[in-house]
Amino acid sequence: MSRIAKYTDEAFQHNVSQEFINLNHTSQLGDLVLGEVKRLRALNAKSLKKGDFATLIKGIARVTGLKLDVEFESHPFGFGIMTNPVPGYQGDSGDVAEFSSWLDEVLHKEYTKHHMKSTIDLKNVKVTGNFQEIPFMLALPIIHFLKDHHDIFSSEELTAIILHEIGHAFFNLATIGEMVWMNYFLTDGVDVVLGKKPNTYRVELLSREWLEKNVPNKVVRDELIQSPDNEVNVRKAVLLAAATSNRNHLWSKGTMTGELRSEQLADMFATRMGYGVHITTSLNKMSEFFGEKRFYQTRTQRLFHNILTLVGLGVTAGTVVVSPIFGMVVSAAVLFNAWGLNSQFSPYDRPKERFEKIHRELISVLRTTGPENKAVVLKEIRQVKAILATMTDELTLIESIGILTNPLVRRTYHRVQAEQLLERLFRSDLFAHAERLKTTARS
Repeated sequence: MSRIAKYTDEAFQHNVSQEFINLNHTSQLGDLVLGEVKRLRALNAKSLKKGDFATLIKGIARVTGLKLDVEFESHPFGFGIMTNPVPGYQGDSGDVAEFSSWLDEVLHKEYTKHHMKSTIDLKNVKVTGNFQEIPFMLALPIIHFLKDHHDIFSSEELTAIILHEIGHAFFNLATIGEMVWMNYFLTDGVDVVLGKKPNTYRVELLSREWLEKNVPNKVVRDELIQSPDNEVNVRKAVLLAAATSNRNHLWSKGTMTGELRSEQLADMFATRMGYGVHITTSLNKMSEFFGEKRFYQTRTQRLFHNILTLVGLGVTAGTVVVSPIFGMVVSAAVLFNAWGLNSQFSPYDRPKERFEKIHRELISVLRTTGPENKAVVLKEIRQVKAILATMTDELTLIESIGILTNPLVRRTYHRVQAEQLLERLFRSDLFAHAERLKTTARS
């Protein structure tokens, strides 16, 4: 593969696979992790070593196929998982692991050959092939496992957080697989369609007959039929088909989710493992700890906050008259703050959006789970909605200024709003209400 497929950030965000675990999976990973968390906490130890976590790490590796090591962190919310930590990263224990870079994984010819034979089994939530050789470092705050420090998170919440981090590992591998395959489609794959190279991997998508019937865009499809030897037409057809077809590195294709980012996909993983409520309550505690108070303000508090902002803007306007240079600096700082909120409107880093995603994911679980589990899922939906009821998503004055004055912030904000509206239609609370009525009728 001499040519490297080029992606814009936005194009890649839309094309990356969203599924790496089925709604009706058969994995017992959640039970395993919870059992180990309880065992470690029951030791009531004043200190623990990495060896004490060996059973947990080996159990996760056995069930998922992931190559894992553990690293202790001193910060109480320092959870994480890494494939490629910053150079010199040593954690708290001083250990340094060997990690290959993502770029090497995607572009190195020998790696890509192996990755194209590697898969993620969505039904059993397990990786195969070379994906089992990519190392991950699971960072855990040791304090939560020590004596007299079990009050911050429950064992179920700790389990949910660990599952969330494991979800990141699956997402990373799914993304590597996605990039390797997309790179192949747009390089050697184009040559396969043009008849210049054999279809070594027997990919249906690279059959000209298949493309002429299945490319989702009629204009591109017609161009391909009219000029079948035009490389530009073939490349467009392959790209469009690859963006909407089943993924070669994922087994047992599931229903595609809405467009989620990395954190929300990891939330989805924990939710589908049965820990939707516990990942919500743990994230809620972290949100409050990290000072995201604006999402928990009452109407009176929000009004007071906006009044203070108006006073500050009035003072800023006054400084422009008294001292133009200083006033311009202050005005620029206000705009920089408002425009910097673009990251907050990216789907979906704000706490309330994340919890709404978990709530909608639980509705998807409700629609697919067996009758024996529906009462439990309905209870979880009510619990997450109770947390959502304590939060606000009304815009502050500064956020409104950012949307009004910056086209990028405005476009991102409106895209989020439109997508959320669609998701509410497809994963409506009506499904939960209907199921409650059925349950009541049966009882």
